[in-house]
This record gives sequence, C-alpha cells and structure tokens, in this order.
Amino acid sequence: MEHETEVLSAVEERWPDPNEGPWTLRLTFGIVRDRPAIVAVEVYAADPEAIRAAMPKRWPGLALPPLGEAPITSTGIRIPLAEKLAEYVTTREVRDRLISKAPTLPKPIREQAAKRLRTLERSKPEPRGPGRPPQYGDEHFEKVAAIYTAALRLGDPPTLAVAEDFVVSKSTAAKWIARAREKGLLPETAQGKAAAWPADKTRRKP
Repeated sequence: MEHETEVLSAVEERWPDPNEGPWTLRLTFGIVRDRPAIVAVEVYAADPEAIRAAMPKRWPGLALPPLGEAPITSTGIRIPLAEKLAEYVTTREVRDRLISKAPTLPKPIREQAAKRLRTLERSKPEPRGPGRPPQYGDEHFEKVAAIYTAALRLGDPPTLAVAEDFVVSKSTAAKWIARAREKGLLPETAQGKAAAWPADKTRRKP
C-alpha cells in the first residue's frame, strides 16, 4: 500500500542565533506514512534569490553574491531536528484545532484540519514513566570535550554546539561540560570564559 506525502508548510528562522543569525534556516514539514516529519532542510549564508540570480547560464564559472564573513560550518550546522519537529507539531496542533472549530471557514477546510489534527495526536510518543536518569561513561564525556573543543576553535558557541549535537538543553550541555572539566578532558577556566586544551596537548585526570 502506497503512502502519500503531504507537505504542510515551511518555517524560516535565523540560525544558530534567533536574533543575529548569521544564517537563514528553512525547514519544510510534512506528513509521511501518517506521521509528521521534516522533509527538507535548507541553510543559507546568502539570500537564496540572490544566489539563483547570480548563477551563470553557461559553464564554466559560478558567480555567487558576497557571503560576508559567516560561511556555513560543520559545527554550526548541527540542527536538533527532533526538537524542531516537536515545536512545529505543537504549533500546528493549536492552529488546526482553531481551524477545525471555526464555523466561518468552509467545511472542506475544517474537515482537512480535523483530519490532520487526528494524525498529529496519534503520532505522539507514549509518555515516559519515572525512572533513574541515564548514566554516562568516559566515552560520552570524551565526545562532549571533543565537540566543545572543535566549536571553540571554529569560533562557534561551544556550549550550544554540545547541546545541538546531543539534542539536549543548554543547561544539560553545561553540566556535561563541567563534568568533562572535572575529568581533566577540558582545562579549568575562569567563570564565563570558554577554554580548551591546545591542539597538541590532551590531559586527563587519573
């Protein structure tokens, strides 16, 4: 049985900082196999219309508009897709609930919104019961330190890089970074100052 893909809408925001960018992140959401999903991810360091306008009609050569001083980096492009999808689904549920109950809208539109709302509600994961928090070993904190160090050397916000890579909150990432410092995987630092070991030096407490 074939499943249709329904494209819902696209959302644009500044990335990785919602106020300063410097890039534009465009996520397109849809319904795939009766479940909400992200069906396209686009990151632009320059206006996409300007890029298309600058594309030459003939080979060779590619004339691009000025990109400024913010090229896309591998660290900065880490996007917490699960978190973004959950945010969108929550917003979409509210919108479709309002549409489905709006008597002034045509019946087909209200029925479509109600159908989509049922799909979104069915797709919610079962709530997790109480239990012990997950335990992390040395390998986990070594990865935390590696991501933190790489982001710092690239000039990206290191705590944000850790949070995005593991899809956790910044407060959780900060706790893991502090634990990595306790283990000697990162050097001690003054409050509010980021620091990592030099590239040719690694340390670890016994």
